[in-house]
Amino acid sequence: MKYDFKITSNPLMFGLALAGGTGITLIIVALGAGVLYPDAPNTLLNLGLFSGIALLVLSIIAWAGVTQPFRHFDDIDQPLDDGHGHGHASTAIVPADSHAAEPSAHH
Repeated sequence: MKYDFKITSNPLMFGLALAGGTGITLIIVALGAGVLYPDAPNTLLNLGLFSGIALLVLSIIAWAGVTQPFRHFDDIDQPLDDGHGHGHASTAIVPADSHAAEPSAHH
């Protein structure tokens, strides 16, 4: 039997995703426990809820600090070079005939 275990190419991003997912899981478990067990100690539920929120927020801040998405904007007006050696001037959008867009007078 052959197994194919894919190893992630960026372990830091994988770890940040796991941390954020753990934070979301803690939030869900704490809220669910508060609904199912209304007499549960509030300190334990608050600890689960706030630690989940803190873990989620910290993982989002760390992700933003590592990837810096605010520095890499994608300009939709600039075509990406696809590496095939042909320019994008030949793939310009050609406007349709003006009469093609008009509705027909026959109903």
